[in-house]
Amino acid sequence: MGKMYSLFGLRLHSEIRLPELFGAEDRGQEADITIRVGKTPENLETVKQKNPWCQAGNREILLRVDGIARYTCSAEPG
Repeated sequence: MGKMYSLFGLRLHSEIRLPELFGAEDRGQEADITIRVGKTPENLETVKQKNPWCQAGNREILLRVDGIARYTCSAEPG
């Protein structure tokens, strides 16, 4: 499910509750940013650059915070 928020003029849909942000009406518009909870890969399939805590591919980044979580951020083509 999730909730729609407004952040710096962007529409953000999050499966995580974000009480610090302003809620936005869900008018059926597509979100500019989506936050989802799910499995994150150990490594990216295509790695262009990497260091011990981060990998960067063509259109995605994997951030590893040891003992906390792994985060991926990806951009849709276009």
